[in-house]
Amino acid sequence: MSPSIPHVQQFPQTRWTLIRRVSEGTPEEVKQALDELCRSYWYPLYAIARMKGAGPEEAADYVQGFFAHGLANGLFAKADSDRGKLRTFLLSSFGHFVSNVKARESTKSRGGGCEWIRIDDAEGRYESELISPQSSVEKVYLRQWAMSVLEQALARLRREYEGRKDLQRFLALEPHLPPSSREQAQESVAAELGLSVAAFRSALHRLRKQYRGMIIAEVSQTVGSEDPADIQAELRELMAALQ
Repeated sequence: MSPSIPHVQQFPQTRWTLIRRVSEGTPEEVKQALDELCRSYWYPLYAIARMKGAGPEEAADYVQGFFAHGLANGLFAKADSDRGKLRTFLLSSFGHFVSNVKARESTKSRGGGCEWIRIDDAEGRYESELISPQSSVEKVYLRQWAMSVLEQALARLRREYEGRKDLQRFLALEPHLPPSSREQAQESVAAELGLSVAAFRSALHRLRKQYRGMIIAEVSQTVGSEDPADIQAELRELMAALQ
């Protein structure tokens, strides 16, 4: 995938903006910003803790304690977009946290602004992905981050269709967004929607273009640079991580 890069002004609230709001915002802004960060990075960090030997409850305590610790101790105020990628900063900071804080100590701050997390959901995902203990921390984290980006992009696209009269068409097309979608299945769905195969594929092409745009928007939020070349490089890393 080599989509064009929209102008950076289309993405005014970057993940770095959220980091600053966690450190400097009003209580409501802090809650919203921390929730957004958790949605993007909670599971990748959970997977790292699990592959390093922590049990499900212990891994959840580490991750949620990390966000609570970062909020209470000014960790996020130390983040600097000029030093590189946000995901790299979080991985490094989390590694230091796990090395220096016992899981039972982090349970005192359990939740950390991420009360919506369900451990059984995260563990089910972890088991289904069968992450190998021999995999490198960086490779696993990068892949989980990439998958999180796709999930957030799809959720963002889905929200755009909620409440619209063409929501049902979107829901029918959504499973076919991956390029590997089988042609026979496409023909069946086209018939159910009362569309010709050509019309179905045209609609799917438009939706895939929108999805790519959402992926670009998500990726652009994690880059500490406004240079389109840096965003394109981050996209290449994302696609490579998913191979």
